[in-house]
Amino acid sequence: MRRSPWLLSLALLATACSIEETGTAEPYRQAGARLAPPPAPAALCEGGGQRDPDPNAPARPGQDGDEWAGGGGGGGAGGGYYGGPDAGTAWYPDAEVDQSLPPPDLEPDVAPPPDLGVDDGGACVPGEDPDDGVPCESEADGGVGSETETDRSPLCEEIDLENPRVLYLSADDSNSMASPVLIRHRIDQGQVRFGAAQVRTYEFLNYARFDFERPPPGELAVIGQLGGCAEGELALQIAVVSPALPALRAPMHVVLVLDTSGSMGGAPIERLKDTVRAIARGLRAGDKVSAVQWAIDQTPLLEGVVVDGPDDARLLALADGLRTGGGTDLSGGLRAGYAQAERHGEPGLLTRVVLVSDGGANAGVTDEALIGEKAQDEDGEGVYLVGVGVGDASGYNDALMDVVTDAGRGAYVFVDSAAEAQHVFTERFDETMLVAARDVKVQLTLPPYFNIKKFFGEEYSPDPAKVRPQHLAPSDAMVFQQIVRACDPALVRAEHPVSVKVTWQDPETGAPRALGWTRTLGELTHHHPNLHKASAIVAFAEALKQSQDLDDGALIELYEGVRAEVDAVDPGRVDADLNGLRAQLERMLQTLGGRAPRDPEPEPWDEPRDAGLPPPDAAAAPPADPCAVACETLADCAVEPDHCPAVATPQARDALHADCQVACASQPAMAVVINSLGGDCGRVIEVMRSASANFAAACEGR
Repeated sequence: MRRSPWLLSLALLATACSIEETGTAEPYRQAGARLAPPPAPAALCEGGGQRDPDPNAPARPGQDGDEWAGGGGGGGAGGGYYGGPDAGTAWYPDAEVDQSLPPPDLEPDVAPPPDLGVDDGGACVPGEDPDDGVPCESEADGGVGSETETDRSPLCEEIDLENPRVLYLSADDSNSMASPVLIRHRIDQGQVRFGAAQVRTYEFLNYARFDFERPPPGELAVIGQLGGCAEGELALQIAVVSPALPALRAPMHVVLVLDTSGSMGGAPIERLKDTVRAIARGLRAGDKVSAVQWAIDQTPLLEGVVVDGPDDARLLALADGLRTGGGTDLSGGLRAGYAQAERHGEPGLLTRVVLVSDGGANAGVTDEALIGEKAQDEDGEGVYLVGVGVGDASGYNDALMDVVTDAGRGAYVFVDSAAEAQHVFTERFDETMLVAARDVKVQLTLPPYFNIKKFFGEEYSPDPAKVRPQHLAPSDAMVFQQIVRACDPALVRAEHPVSVKVTWQDPETGAPRALGWTRTLGELTHHHPNLHKASAIVAFAEALKQSQDLDDGALIELYEGVRAEVDAVDPGRVDADLNGLRAQLERMLQTLGGRAPRDPEPEPWDEPRDAGLPPPDAAAAPPADPCAVACETLADCAVEPDHCPAVATPQARDALHADCQVACASQPAMAVVINSLGGDCGRVIEVMRSASANFAAACEGR
């Protein structure tokens, strides 16, 4: 006769791994379930990002003038005010609030945080999140997390465990995405090594598309996801997501500032024409266009022309008639463009200055800081600068255009083909040209024992004044990835809270807005394809940054490792963005070793299509069933000597395996707990004995 189904106590699953209360009043020394999220890929946990020279050094106090920069940005959705049991659930202002956790301060104006100090940073792939349980692992003898254990750790001696750590994060504007196209173009030309300054990881995330759930019109959403790296290190991803653009947008005034200097001859002028044609296709009836051609002097070509709709004949004729010649006065061209914007602007029009150039300023005011200042002067009026780089990547001035567009507060893209022009200015017109939220600020509050070990956003600091707010486009997201490290791993507990607060301005009214949430580390632990995809992209970009100093053998090993990580995230090759990364990795490996691709070359990014749509006849490999993995582990452990005396035959093992599958199907947290123990059979059996009397009876033959 079969045994009764296992009745698991989820509370006992956690209790089996927790410790006694220590009696201390310090909130972050309190006992509770140890946090043990499933592991993230090693390539992301161990490499990349900016960090302290000594990774074992204690948290250093923040100092006046200190600012810590790294690489973040992206596309995606979900979020709201505060509370909520599921990190993947969207929470909006009218959502039911979890009052058991303190809400973050939602005032748009915030005071500087306590001077707690940080390390430098980066990110990696998280693992799975149990919907109804918290993974845990055993405590060391003597009470891990106790006052005595903490006092023995020199890394935590100067940490105030009563006050959380508050940091401010920034990514570049979410629609800046030149770096991945420049890199792809250089790979196509045979380049395999890149300087770190050429690779802006956050722009790779901006260029990709994610499928986060989107908030309602006029709102933003915030998603937090978590996974494990080494002991005491967690991969934390925060996504700030904008709503989709309404079917009818406000009319626009597009001011084209077109570089037709001598350096633009050949491919650059053709890409400039492609850009003008693609913008023409994205316009709607009632939009207004002005255009300035500049070399040494600035020649108006169109002044406040109202277009009839997409592909207006006057704009297409302008593109066809462009010719090159003369020197380059980039600063003069910008001034002329802003003058057109002011002359033909009117209430209700969204005005964008679109600068198209190879960045080769060689006459007039060429100082990057001054050109940036000229662009920034117009930001108060909402006249944002969109920069379009064109030309041969080997001679293109990326640094100049990046500075100009960063100051101009608009998108920065690079066009290397007609297809790319259509991709960014027709298919993604709204993301490239529009703004859904102005001056987005992100405040992250962590338990005080955490530092940022690696960071892939543009910059972060404990001082909000040192982190510049950025704009967020519609149908888009800012994705921040970072690895946080505990000064003492024994302090990390599933019940400790994390808060995220986002403030921004309404792009039309300028009214201040705010949202946020507080969740525990255990609630944040969450397995999601978006997080894995983002981490694969980060791994690719960070590998490029390491390439400069490696010999061919080491570089081949590095790129093959990243290819394996991409394959692990997308084994069915159904994601267009990741297929593009595979194609680039294959090209570089061929260049390095003359190797043919392992399989037919995937579709590259220069033939863009919607992310997530499979290529013809492609099918994703089914992911491993967590319950199947967990029950196989449990059955194998049970037959080991001294673990379960009654499970000594193949028949008894199979019966226990079947019971496990039944129990796991109704309580999937069981799989998360077993799989988080890393195959430690002693702990697996111990935890399951504590959690289920029926399992204990089956184990003993009772």
